[in-house]
Amino acid sequence: MSDEMEAVLERLSALSESGDQMSIPDIVEAVVGGDSDEELVELARAAFQNIGRPLKLLEMAEGILALRDWRVDQA
Repeated sequence: MSDEMEAVLERLSALSESGDQMSIPDIVEAVVGGDSDEELVELARAAFQNIGRPLKLLEMAEGILALRDWRVDQA
């Protein structure tokens, strides 16, 4: 596992342990930090809603990072 992914998972874990429900904007910000914006949040929201089951932290992180990378490739 890469250092980036370990750091992302640590941030997501801290967010999930805060006791509050994890919002999609908070999840995206935990994964990508300063690269978070409304478009990425909406892409993640659409992807998460279509899954139909709870996601593991690793799945959330991998999915959001893949969306970020896809968006960069499209630019």
